[in-house]
Amino acid sequence: MEPAALDGVTSQTTAVQAVREALALADEPYVVARGLIELFADNAIARAASADVTGSNVVINNATIEAPLQTAASTRAAIEAMFQAEGYTPRRDLNNGVSFIVANSADISVQVETSAAATAVDMVQIHTPYYSLTFPPNFIENNVAQTPLAVTVTTGNSYTVNFSRPVDEAVRLSVPPQSTMFTPPVILTLSPRA
Repeated sequence: MEPAALDGVTSQTTAVQAVREALALADEPYVVARGLIELFADNAIARAASADVTGSNVVINNATIEAPLQTAASTRAAIEAMFQAEGYTPRRDLNNGVSFIVANSADISVQVETSAAATAVDMVQIHTPYYSLTFPPNFIENNVAQTPLAVTVTTGNSYTVNFSRPVDEAVRLSVPPQSTMFTPPVILTLSPRA
């Protein structure tokens, strides 16, 4: 049995189903995956709580996070209820993550405004057809509360990621986007410092 791909997660219902399938697979004796269930659930929550972006400019602020964050909170609660019904006790709290989907561009420009730091978002992902960029839990709160941050990603023969200033924590660039919990992407951890 293979768990539903994260690429197929588009709603709270599909997120809960994908995590339920992954949890069932993790119970099988040949899979050492129970430690990955929370990570898979975090990604399913963020996929369910997504907003489409027109063009290649992604703006992350209180206004653009608000609606997806409500979906993230309800999806998180539904997954936690499913865990309880299945008798699974998570090893940690799940993250309230959101995603921005850039459907038609490889090169992106991301503007993270200070108002985003005042939200309850834990993790932000940006998905393109070619890669995913992830701001991990607490990155925005810790790095953007006082000063906005701009990040650009350009592609060609390689990936180039530029930051408008140094940050204290790493972001992740996943190539290609993660499709299942058992097919990990190539992950580059990027942390520009002064």
